[in-house]
Amino acid sequence: MNEKTNISPHFQVTMLPRLTVSDGTNMIDEDTIRSDMVVRLFAYLILNHGKNCSSEELADALWPDDESVNPIGALKNLTYRLRTVLKKEWPDIEIIKTGRGSYRWNPSLPVVTDADIFAAEYQKAEHETDPDRKIVHFRKAFDIYKGRFMMSLSDDRWVITKAVSFESNYLSAARELTRLLGEKGNFQEMEKVAIDALEIEPYDEKLHMALIRSYIGQNKPNEAEDHYRATTRILYDSLGIGPSKELQGLLESVMEQEHKQETDLAVIQQELHEATHPKGAYFCEYGFFKKVYELEARRVARMGMTIYLSLITVYTSKRAEEQNDKDRARVEKAMIQLYDTVMDSLRLGDVFTRYSANQYLIMLPACPYENAKMVMERILRNYEKVRRHARVHIQYALKEMDQNDRGSHGNPVAQPSTLRIMIDRIEEEQKGISGRIAGIALEEEYSFGSSAEFLLLIERLLNTIGKPQPGRIPRNFSGNESILSYNPAPEIVRDVGEVMKLFGKVGTWNAEFRSRSYNTWQGLCYNAESDDAPAAFASELELVNMICMGSDDPER
Repeated sequence: MNEKTNISPHFQVTMLPRLTVSDGTNMIDEDTIRSDMVVRLFAYLILNHGKNCSSEELADALWPDDESVNPIGALKNLTYRLRTVLKKEWPDIEIIKTGRGSYRWNPSLPVVTDADIFAAEYQKAEHETDPDRKIVHFRKAFDIYKGRFMMSLSDDRWVITKAVSFESNYLSAARELTRLLGEKGNFQEMEKVAIDALEIEPYDEKLHMALIRSYIGQNKPNEAEDHYRATTRILYDSLGIGPSKELQGLLESVMEQEHKQETDLAVIQQELHEATHPKGAYFCEYGFFKKVYELEARRVARMGMTIYLSLITVYTSKRAEEQNDKDRARVEKAMIQLYDTVMDSLRLGDVFTRYSANQYLIMLPACPYENAKMVMERILRNYEKVRRHARVHIQYALKEMDQNDRGSHGNPVAQPSTLRIMIDRIEEEQKGISGRIAGIALEEEYSFGSSAEFLLLIERLLNTIGKPQPGRIPRNFSGNESILSYNPAPEIVRDVGEVMKLFGKVGTWNAEFRSRSYNTWQGLCYNAESDDAPAAFASELELVNMICMGSDDPER
């Protein structure tokens, strides 16, 4: 209590996405605290401000895997440092109380967090039956969420569990809010909500569809079509999949706005012509490349043609662990130069696509091995003529298309960045999972006992494999970058057949990781025990949901 005024200040706290604490006059944040461990302790006490937190509970949250730490002594020291920081802004107030073997937020100090408000408003919206009041509560929850919960502590287990829950509810609120606004005919606000939500989660197809519907509702067919094209590019480039039937149906709605029935075939033919005279090879998104591959595979089987695939990779001369932002910038510039080189070095009938951040995939139809090798060597020579950085190099691999390949999905386990996830137990209420993970680039199986451990383990294993490369560089409180290695060709240490013999007690999944962006994963998930087509996931949350919904646990 403030001894000068005898009035307890009301504290407002934000945790979405960073920690700030204010009483309306004074304020501290993560930059003020300047210690990640002190931030961890303070954030945990605030999140649990309604209870005493035992020393054992705090030690488990702060040092979950470090057995060398003396938790009681370290906790006392950490609490002293936290109080020292708080006394600079609130010298007359005891914000952190010490009990018998426990610590807590001072219960006499009123405190409200944005996380609490978000959760309360979301629950109100979920239980509300009136659409107008539902919109009010969803709008409040949506406006409060500014980013992933405690972003700076995204690797902590207790943070991961909360962050996944908040993100799930945020996406649900955004989808429901756009739906309700669309039903009310409020397409302008529907557009704004969809755009704001996509800033936080750019890979959510339902939000992209909501934005397209808002354009259709406002009679903006050009904007709707442009965003449809942009969405398909995102899906192709990031996830390697094409648009869903529902998304394709939206394009048909756009076409109905733009075109009346056309009976003149010459007009249609004119629309099909390329806008400019074609030069060089044909570049397309990966999803369309897969369709071309399926078509060519049929021709191979029918006509006995020879078709080669080539994967061309850009890499730096520095060791992976030494790479920095400048190295990645050099790789991107090299990819732009290589695009022009490939375009000018191939024939009109050749097709290529960008497979990853530093790779192009090329299809060479009607081309025997000697000619295919000659083409790739020509690309290397032409690139050397324009190469600007001595530290950047390219290499390629050639493989003939199998005549038995008719465009099927193939064996996803054969990819180094595919992990076989064996689920042994599911806790339905908490969506908690436990089991094991294996892969052809992993020497052994790795166990996990909870959803939080699963998410941390996946991230650690992908870092170990070195592929796919994270789209962002993790930073700590000192401002130093945590450089993660990238390996374009991870070493294969285990036989595919051996991995495919591994199964979980309640379900088995093959998760093919295509990219890592915005601290989340994107890729395809295959049910190893069925012939169903793979499902795309745009975040770790969607992957966990797919596994929980698709597995059958008799003990649940």
